[in-house]
Amino acid sequence: MRYTSKTKTAQGNMLYVLPPLDDFDRYSLAQKLGALEDTEEKLGIDADIVFKALENGIYYVLCEGYGGYCIPTLDVRGKCLVKHNVDFDCGIESHWDKYFPLEEHGKTWALTKEELEKLGVKKW
Repeated sequence: MRYTSKTKTAQGNMLYVLPPLDDFDRYSLAQKLGALEDTEEKLGIDADIVFKALENGIYYVLCEGYGGYCIPTLDVRGKCLVKHNVDFDCGIESHWDKYFPLEEHGKTWALTKEELEKLGVKKW
């Protein structure tokens, strides 16, 4: 069940508005938000970052100074994003899955190329 409605502001931002809620709706909303927050605490990362990574793919540190882009064919296994059937990484041919621990967001992987460039990755 959706509890908010989206409204675009003059600046182009999305504003989420809660309609009037009765006591049952407030309780249900608190339970839903609480379950989401529990999941985020277990994963150690905001859920929206995980969903963006799954939808859009990620940029990652391939090897020293080099970066790669992972198309959105990821899934979540445990506390890691998983890229399946890696063929060639850092000059090494392999057919293993590549794991990106969720807690390494901003360290070894990012949602944008610009984020990764701040980590020193300059070659693609």
